[in-house]
Amino acid sequence: MFRPRTAAVASLLLLPMAAGGFLLQGGPSRTTPHLFDQVLSIVANRYVDSLQGSALFEKAATGLVRELNDPYSELLAPKANEDFNRNVGGRYGGVGMLLEEQKNTGPIRVVVNRVFPHTPAEEGGVLEGDQIVRVDSLAVTGVTKIDSVSNALRGVAGTTVHVTYVRPGVAEPIKLSFKRAIIHVPAVPYATIVGDHIGYIPLQTFNENTAEEVQAAAAKLNLPMGSSIKVMLGFEHKRFKPPALNNMHATANWFEEINTPEAIDFKKRWHAKFPSEIYINDMGYNAYNALYMYKTLVEKAKSTKLDDLRKVIATGDACIEAPEGKVCIDPKSQHTSHRMRLISVGPKHEVTVEKDYGTIQPYWLGEIGCDLTKNNDKDQYTPSHLPIPKK
Repeated sequence: MFRPRTAAVASLLLLPMAAGGFLLQGGPSRTTPHLFDQVLSIVANRYVDSLQGSALFEKAATGLVRELNDPYSELLAPKANEDFNRNVGGRYGGVGMLLEEQKNTGPIRVVVNRVFPHTPAEEGGVLEGDQIVRVDSLAVTGVTKIDSVSNALRGVAGTTVHVTYVRPGVAEPIKLSFKRAIIHVPAVPYATIVGDHIGYIPLQTFNENTAEEVQAAAAKLNLPMGSSIKVMLGFEHKRFKPPALNNMHATANWFEEINTPEAIDFKKRWHAKFPSEIYINDMGYNAYNALYMYKTLVEKAKSTKLDDLRKVIATGDACIEAPEGKVCIDPKSQHTSHRMRLISVGPKHEVTVEKDYGTIQPYWLGEIGCDLTKNNDKDQYTPSHLPIPKK
């Protein structure tokens, strides 16, 4: 509908929307829904071009989220939301083909790049290199967008789609009918060993299942692996199905499978307080140690002042009986000692202690010049930035 290009000016001016444009009538508070209703009504009735009600609400919602200035917040339209969920979840309703555009000579062709396993496309005999020339009523020509072909192939699981192919070496086009299914796009197409015991695991997509698929593929290679993050922090041997973490090794001061009397008592008390926690990872455990170390320092210093606590640390007697074993603070570096063990994860995700290194002291920092009892420089030391001892 045509609307006169005139500005709507209210009798009481409250909030200009744009120079020479609409001005709000007085009355509604900026903190009430009436402000939005008034703006919506003016735009709907007096905007120079016609806008459907749904378009107005979509634009308003988009502007609201944009004005948050939050890089982690985004409003997705239904189509964009569908694409996002498909990419993140790794699942969609379709036939199970990855398409690509090819142009050697002549017009662009839409060709099957990969056929996913255990899908209608694989069961129907589709091959890599097959050219798609029709999907239902959509004729695929040299100007057809690949997105249009993909959208035509996708749909609700259980519905039927008719596809016509041209296959190199076959004279007549191949016509197939597929019943769409829920397609799982594997993040890891395969895993193999190359060279001298080097595992090779390619990734073809990133989604919510990628980490688990990579770990499962690595386990099938039957190569020894090492990662404290996988076990102590992520406790993946509890979250993933065996044998995903098989042959995983880690060196750490804490893992819940420690069976010392102190560890057994600690685990009993922890799980009584937090019954929904399936595993005590190293972050939770070390936070517990830090809390009780602080409690010990305060009791010995009879003070909460930092200078008084450091005097206790300087004596070399800042220690607690932790679930892993005795833990002490080194006076010079003010790092704690730890009881370190090398563990391995078996095919059923059982944890075995391969070697007990005993208590490892952090005294090397003091040996290279770090002495916080004399110089509280609050610096971050690295191999390229070592402390310079004062003479």
